[in-house]
Amino acid sequence: ACSFLWRDYKKEYMYWELVSIIYKMLLTGLIMFVDTQEGSEKALRLMTAILVCTVYSSMLLYSCPYQKKEDQDLAFISNVLLISSFVLGIPLQQCHDDVEVCQ
Repeated sequence: ACSFLWRDYKKEYMYWELVSIIYKMLLTGLIMFVDTQEGSEKALRLMTAILVCTVYSSMLLYSCPYQKKEDQDLAFISNVLLISSFVLGIPLQQCHDDVEVCQ
């Protein structure tokens, strides 16, 4: 009844769904505890998200948990795009906070 949780993974990585859930919880929950009240600390949330995504991407590349190569490629590409959006968010945040920097 619960085989959908590990069906797409190799047998030795049938726990990977748990790793994926922990990654998603860190990405959403941990970020909320980062203080954004200080001036330069506002980009700290983005840097924390970049760190979490980079660690997960390296774990994904090292372990290759998916049975199908297409699933592995899709997971990696989606993480690269997520990291890219966080990286591009840093200058946007700086421009939003300090208008003189962006002119």
